[in-house]
Amino acid sequence: MLKSNFAVSRFTLFLWAFRATFALLMIAVITGCAVVPPIMVAQSAVKATQLIAMPSIQTSETTAAASSETTSNHNIPPWEDPANPLHQRIIYFDTDSIEVKPEYLATISLHAHYLGNHPTQRITLEGYTDMQGTRHYNLALADQRTNAVRQLMLAEGVLPAQMTTLSYGEERSISAAFRAAAEHTNHCVIINY
Repeated sequence: MLKSNFAVSRFTLFLWAFRATFALLMIAVITGCAVVPPIMVAQSAVKATQLIAMPSIQTSETTAAASSETTSNHNIPPWEDPANPLHQRIIYFDTDSIEVKPEYLATISLHAHYLGNHPTQRITLEGYTDMQGTRHYNLALADQRTNAVRQLMLAEGVLPAQMTTLSYGEERSISAAFRAAAEHTNHCVIINY
């Protein structure tokens, strides 16, 4: 019976991801925006299906770090301590891509595990893009990036009420605190506690 419930939940997640992708595509068509080419939507749906089927990525080291209330310095939260893995809060994307790179799956899983252990904790996922493309395209791209990270966190068990998303597009660049570490300026989603 447990296997069938797991299969139903995977199917439900796939169905939800498909509906969300379809809804975004329909909004783009209705508003007349050149949002994302259909091939990118199809690729992202395939990737989402593969990611949902993947087991949770956690190691004992990252799980222990994420589950601690605070780090060795009890005056600061773990996401502000550079020695804590939760300090890594930037998820970078390739230009014009909404696909979460494999190297950031562990970071997302780590934050999801922390949020699972702290159900009253809230985060904001902030999406950024560069100045290439139209304003509408950049806002839609930033929105799709934040939703990609959000879907992975939901699949890891984070409650929907714990997350909000903001999409800035090119209107607002990332803060100076993050800019120094930026590999691809404004091609990212930042997890803000």
